[in-house]
Amino acid sequence: MSDTILFAGARSRILVTGEQTDQCWALLSNEKPAGSATPVHLHRQDTELLYVLSGELTVEAGGSTRILALGEVAVLPENQPHRLSNRSAGEARYLLLSAPAGFERFTLEVGERAVRDDEPAKPLTDDVLQRILEVAPSYGIEILDDAALLGASAASETQAAEIVDVIGICIEVLAQAGPGESDPILLRAELPPSAMIPLHSHREPECFVVLEGRLEVHVDGVWHGCDPGAHVFIPSGARHAVRNSRSAPTIAICATSASLASFFRAAGGPPGAHPPGPPSREQMERLVEAALAHGHTLYGPEEQAAAGLEVGPAS
Repeated sequence: MSDTILFAGARSRILVTGEQTDQCWALLSNEKPAGSATPVHLHRQDTELLYVLSGELTVEAGGSTRILALGEVAVLPENQPHRLSNRSAGEARYLLLSAPAGFERFTLEVGERAVRDDEPAKPLTDDVLQRILEVAPSYGIEILDDAALLGASAASETQAAEIVDVIGICIEVLAQAGPGESDPILLRAELPPSAMIPLHSHREPECFVVLEGRLEVHVDGVWHGCDPGAHVFIPSGARHAVRNSRSAPTIAICATSASLASFFRAAGGPPGAHPPGPPSREQMERLVEAALAHGHTLYGPEEQAAAGLEVGPAS
């Protein structure tokens, strides 16, 4: 059987479950065929963050319509009626972060496991819609008529980009599910050639989804090489390191908690603050100071070497 779930006229893959994040958030990768649409609905219990990987995704809410293209984001708060559709001629692919978790379980209960990875999505038939209507209330989901779109607030626009340079790695804050430090967040990370984050651990779980290049992630003693489209999950408290060994930049989306973005702000500076090359002693000292202040654990030279890492600031 495939990992793909045929769900409500689309294809879904569950990248991170609530069991992996203490029910704080779940992450799905969805593929919506041309001409497909969800029913108008709202979520009583969860906020959704959307990030478009390819194609165009139309988001209707509050009498307004936004067409999201590659790299664009929308925030759909709880209790906001909305509809997601693909009005283009090609497929739309997007990440959906649900906070708190639960929507992934709804997807599993209503959808069906694909037999093959390339099995196409199935149309949203009356029988499937009836199944959705029966199951949705137990997950705090309410199916509505089209008129509900007119009285709702519009989908949140993305704010001006916030970008932080952390030892040469550019971290962009894309969207956050709420104002708290424990609320989930989507980040975009760009690692220049030879960039590396040393072996460390922290309480925030993370999931990287690679967009460009090749991301190498060391988790609990094993290196994982991730090409575009691949993902890797880092559990809470796991020892891990991240690097780009290639001669071109690597770009990835990171789903995690807002407290990790606070660490990046404390450890980094404005874009371009770090010149090309290894980090300076001052930059490494700032990184260590921020890590300790945020409860992170940094590992010593022997443990770094055991992971195949050579850590040291530029002179």
